Amino acid sequence: MTGSYRHPASHAVTFFRGVKTDDGHRFHPGVDLLPTADGAKALPGSGQRVYVDDWNLDGVPDLIIGVSVATVNDGEFSDELSWEWEDVNEVESAGKDPGLYPPRERPTAESESMAWAKEYYSEEEFEAHLKLNQDYWYKTVGRLYDEGKAHWLTMRHQGRVYVMLGERREATPVTAEAVPVRARRAGKQSAKNTTVQPPVTVELVAPAEIRAGEAAKVAVSFDMRPGWYIYAPTGRNAPHGMIETSVDFGLPDGIEAVGGRALPLHHFKGLYDIYEGTDREWAQRVEAGAAGRYEVTAKVTYQTCKNDLCLPPRTESLSALLAVVEPDG
Repeated sequence: MTGSYRHPASHAVTFFRGVKTDDGHRFHPGVDLLPTADGAKALPGSGQRVYVDDWNLDGVPDLIIGVSVATVNDGEFSDELSWEWEDVNEVESAGKDPGLYPPRERPTAESESMAWAKEYYSEEEFEAHLKLNQDYWYKTVGRLYDEGKAHWLTMRHQGRVYVMLGERREATPVTAEAVPVRARRAGKQSAKNTTVQPPVTVELVAPAEIRAGEAAKVAVSFDMRPGWYIYAPTGRNAPHGMIETSVDFGLPDGIEAVGGRALPLHHFKGLYDIYEGTDREWAQRVEAGAAGRYEVTAKVTYQTCKNDLCLPPRTESLSALLAVVEPDG
């Protein structure tokens, strides 16, 4: 098994030895096939793909590993980028290389990338949006100039293949006993929580109660785990194949929208515009004409990615009850 190989102490290739038992096939705990003494990388680059085949036709299976190594300045192999963990260098994985993109200067109020924000954000929101993007620019681009690493902005990943030839050895039989499993009593559940938190959670938030004739806010709130993000609806993501976030509110008869929707602030990432973090709200102010209980709905579509992985787009249908009471007096 292989992974992204971005993080310190990651395994280049993890091997799970399988055995056949009376209860079916089982696997020993995974071991690192290419361990290093100090936890450094065993192979340059990242994103390994492993295959087993007879490379040299000697009848013994060989290990064939494809990796993406970092190059700079139009193809020059980079030791500092390929032999250091990408999470340590804080650089992108293959497919999101800076060298794939045109140079991006420090954002200003007049930058072309700010045009969408000028149209959709208030003046105060635009100032916050501009500062957010300027800060992000320095974190990802500007600091490289200050640190003498401007050549990192030319980084492009290229494929390399490593072959590890197998040796013929006397086979050693491996056996394993099935581990007995104690039956649980009916009605009892394990206290261990095995639920895996999704990278993005979405919730339709509405006030518990509002008064007829008064405006209130309903919102779709996005919470993203660290490292994950979704795409802002600026029109800059779709041409590159990414699904931009959309939220369609469904308001029942008796509930009217007041003004336009308020969108969260986004920042650029390479060629893309993204949202990340928690409590990112798409908000709509509404008003009810009469007392009653109303169901508000929202249809939400988004695509979630992180540095080395994108998940398929998702569409979720949400609903919330809005209780409207008579005004005082």
